[in-house]
Amino acid sequence: MDDIIVKNGISFSQNPVEAVSQIYKDTFIGKDQYSLIFCSSNYDLKSLGTEIKKVFGERVFCCTTSGEISSAGYTKSSIVATGISSTKMKFHRFRINDVTDFDSEYAKKISKEFYDLLKGSELKNAKYLGLLIIDGLSLQEDKMIALLSKYLDTVEIVGGSSADDLRFISTHIYDDGDFKQNSAELLIIETEIPFISFKTQHFEPTEKKLVITDADTTTRIVYEINGEKAALEYAKILGIDVKELDTQIFAKYPVMLNVGGNWYIRSIGKMNDDYSLTFFCAIDVGLVLTVAKGNDILNNLKSQLIEIKKELGSISLIIAFDCILRRLEVEQNNLTDEMNKILSSENIIGFNSYGEQCQFVHVNQTLTGIAFGNK
Repeated sequence: MDDIIVKNGISFSQNPVEAVSQIYKDTFIGKDQYSLIFCSSNYDLKSLGTEIKKVFGERVFCCTTSGEISSAGYTKSSIVATGISSTKMKFHRFRINDVTDFDSEYAKKISKEFYDLLKGSELKNAKYLGLLIIDGLSLQEDKMIALLSKYLDTVEIVGGSSADDLRFISTHIYDDGDFKQNSAELLIIETEIPFISFKTQHFEPTEKKLVITDADTTTRIVYEINGEKAALEYAKILGIDVKELDTQIFAKYPVMLNVGGNWYIRSIGKMNDDYSLTFFCAIDVGLVLTVAKGNDILNNLKSQLIEIKKELGSISLIIAFDCILRRLEVEQNNLTDEMNKILSSENIIGFNSYGEQCQFVHVNQTLTGIAFGNK
């Protein structure tokens, strides 16, 4: 018998009462279960929050999305959920009500509280993983993942930035019946069930380099690249006219940063009227970035899943945070059916995010996640 019980659910009903009722019915295991819920921002969030609290109680980890992921593959305007229950797991939730106030002292406080909780744990051979969801429009992800990783050094943290179906107006984290902005939530799972934290990206560096020579770090806006107006220089490096720059071009040609021998993606969000570029990740003057080129996104994910199975054997659950730009690429290239076949082959739950957290950095155009074995 497996040491972990997992039940997944999905609803397309736009009625909050019906949607929550359906996913609760599909995912119910028992009162000791922990529930992860990811929902489209198209719902009436006030009504949805009230219903989630009423039906699921307090053991809930939830945020809004730009698309949902389940064993049905990619979906939109839906709500997906999983219920997890195991005597070999304990769940510790930490809420951050105002991410702009998050600093070293706040991170130290969470760290102390967590390690104090472990002193009375009956799980003697446990390892620790963290799931982190942050307001995707807060611009605070880089700082938060860096500080949490520093002070929770025994916890493998992955996560995603909440989203709002590509409106870029307001993204929300669920908190005790309410959906809130400018907040975050960290769920640390203490577990004796084997797991793997992972990230996968289908880009590799080219020989094309660029140096940020003028930028505003607080807004993630780059004004100059190589001493020239950012958008003009970026287009020149790509060999195209600046008028051709759009979301598709930015998704096709992100830039990469090398940190400790590992490559991380930094995506461009938009070109501004003054030819500056707004990024989705932290930037700074002096950073040397490399233009990336893409490979086969489908085979990349297949290969990652094969590697996970080699290490874990059977998989009980994958929790996935997948960049919305990856989904847009899949849709633009008419690969949705093929991608859904891959996703439906696993017991998977997750959402399309405005950024991803892995190891100690905030990245883009990446799929990060946790895969659990069975025992």
